[in-house]
Amino acid sequence: MSPYGIRLTTAGLHGLTPAIEQDLLPRISFALQAIAAKTTEVWREKIRRAPGIWWVARNRYIGSLQWRMTGAYAVEIGTDETIAELIEKGRPARDLKTMLNTSRKVRRTEKGRRFLVIPFRHNTPGHDALAPAMSPQAYKLALGLSASLIVGHSRRPSGQVVSLNPRTGMRASPMHTPFASDVRTRSERTVRQRHYQWGGRLTAQALQEAGFSSSDIKRYAGMVRMNVNSPGGRARSSAYLTFRIMAEGQSGWIVAAKPGLWLARDVANAMQPVAQTMLEKAAMLEAG
Repeated sequence: MSPYGIRLTTAGLHGLTPAIEQDLLPRISFALQAIAAKTTEVWREKIRRAPGIWWVARNRYIGSLQWRMTGAYAVEIGTDETIAELIEKGRPARDLKTMLNTSRKVRRTEKGRRFLVIPFRHNTPGHDALAPAMSPQAYKLALGLSASLIVGHSRRPSGQVVSLNPRTGMRASPMHTPFASDVRTRSERTVRQRHYQWGGRLTAQALQEAGFSSSDIKRYAGMVRMNVNSPGGRARSSAYLTFRIMAEGQSGWIVAAKPGLWLARDVANAMQPVAQTMLEKAAMLEAG
């Protein structure tokens, strides 16, 4: 278990006479286990109710909590999940454009500028597990779009040079030069590429005419309704996506610093008097 966690100890009980220790140990041990189980329950509920945690990170943190006895008079509640420390202590600002240094899916413009096409999913209203939900008004417009389809797959070079055109999109450029090679075969590395049959798109003009704010126009412009197969391929459903370009030299794509939530500290402070009362009761000797 990670050193990150909450520890309970009754070290002051060491040094008791053997007779007293023999009488107290089972009750103290039982009390510590009860305290650990209760603290774990409170901690998990604290995580469930904490704002601003991505659902995947939330579930990983909750599922990773466990407790164990580390001695006759000590118990530890903790986690070995690395995301827990980031949630607890916070994280500094991050520049997402560092992905351009490591992603094999990077492309290059004819001027040598590296970029990635980033898809953003927009969930239907009332469903925000996998992505933020779009507004009902945006959903109503998106429902009327003709569907886009994935019609095939192929391979393309990693770091492919493409020509960009606002009307025709991306096309392979004759100016392409090798970008990355396989150390075993010495041939150019390739990545999987999807081929699309594009349907309708939400345009900025349509959103403006529907009364959307400038921020929502920026968010939803270019949205497509993509037909996707359900598991097993027996039925089709729709996924709503926008695609944005992340390019080197841009000023954006910075994730702001996030302060720590210090959930474990708050749980430890809240449980301290509870644990003390339970241990005092367990240590009381029966008269007579």
